[in-house]
Amino acid sequence: MTKYRIYIDEVGNSDLGSSDNPNHRFLSLTGVILELGHIADCVHPQMEALKTKFFRSHPDDPIIFHRKEMLNARPPFEALKYDEVRRQFDKELLDLLAHPSRQEILCEHYLVERPPATFAQKVILILQQKYDQREGRIWGKKLL
Repeated sequence: MTKYRIYIDEVGNSDLGSSDNPNHRFLSLTGVILELGHIADCVHPQMEALKTKFFRSHPDDPIIFHRKEMLNARPPFEALKYDEVRRQFDKELLDLLAHPSRQEILCEHYLVERPPATFAQKVILILQQKYDQREGRIWGKKLL
């Protein structure tokens, strides 16, 4: 039986009443579901190689990609304060994430046109239940 892992991350603020600043009023929840074999054989080694190349990641002190620290070139992402390094890192990361072969695989297996699998449908249902939806808009609630 094929096994999958879902990675979910949020950025923003789920408490819409906490700020009058419109830039702080949004929450984005993004997820990706990957087959475990693909993670082990492809995704993990490629990401670890990228971390080692640019940030000297080490198994005893692994680096976790955090958007805010990366954008602001804070430790351990200080190398990104140099424009050429940032351009090269961005290019290599995007090449990994948006490689044409990924789209080819989706099309070959008709995954783009198929409805979400049962597991994905359950995840979507859980997330919908965790968030208030009024007048076509989603209002933040804590997931946990």
